[in-house]
Amino acid sequence: TRLVSDWSSDVCSSDLTTQIRQAEKYLTDNNWLVVNRRTPGGTAIGEELRTSMMRPIPRPAMTDLYISAAVQEALIEEIDLQRQNGAIILLDRSPLSIAAYQIYGSGIDPETGWHFVDEGMKRMNPNITFIYKCEPKIGLDRARAIANQFDYFESKPESYFQKVVEGYEEAAKRYQAVVLDAHQPIEAIHTQTMQHINSLLPATPEQTPPPEVHQEEQITTPVAPTVDPTQQI
Repeated sequence: TRLVSDWSSDVCSSDLTTQIRQAEKYLTDNNWLVVNRRTPGGTAIGEELRTSMMRPIPRPAMTDLYISAAVQEALIEEIDLQRQNGAIILLDRSPLSIAAYQIYGSGIDPETGWHFVDEGMKRMNPNITFIYKCEPKIGLDRARAIANQFDYFESKPESYFQKVVEGYEEAAKRYQAVVLDAHQPIEAIHTQTMQHINSLLPATPEQTPPPEVHQEEQITTPVAPTVDPTQQI
C-alpha cells in the first residue's frame, strides 16, 4: 500500500481544503495516482448522510456519533479498494474529528466515542495525520465568510469550538499527529506539509536511478575549463 494521509483541523476548514488541493496537485503533477476523499462523505451513501448531518436540525449528540460511524464504515471499504489500486489517499478529516466534535464538543460518553475513533484509525491505518491549528474565532470567521448558510456545526457558539480544539489536541497526542500552525502563509504550510509527505514516499515515478557504472568503465578525460565572458562574479 501507499500513503494514506488524514487531515484534520482546529476548525480552519478553508485552509484545510486548500492544503489538500495543493498536495493533490503536487502529487498528481509528479505522476502519482491520487484519490481525494472527505469525511463526513467520501462515498455515495456518505455524502447523503453528510447532507443530513450538516442540516441545522436539533437532535441528541449521540445521533451524530452514529451517523459518523456509518459514514466511516463505508469510507473504510472505499479506502481499502483504492489501496489495492496503489493510490495515494488524501482524506479530508479523519476519525479524530469524532474525538473533537462528538466527545469534546458535544460531550458524549468518552469511552463510547473513543471506541469509534480507535476502530476507525486502526482500520484506516494512515501513514501520517496532519492537524492544522488556529484560533477558533479565526477559523469560524473564515468558514462563515464563504458559507451561504451556516451548517449545524457552524451555528454552534465559540465556546463549543474551544472544546473542539481541546479534542484535537488530545487526539494529536494519542495518535502522534503532525500539528502545523495554520496562521502561517498558505505556501509556507504547503511546503511543510509536502516535506512530511515526501519523507514517506520513494522516488517519484518519473525519477529513476542512473545506470550503475562499474569501476573499470569509469574513464576520466581531462577537459579544459571554459569561461563565459558574460558571466558576472
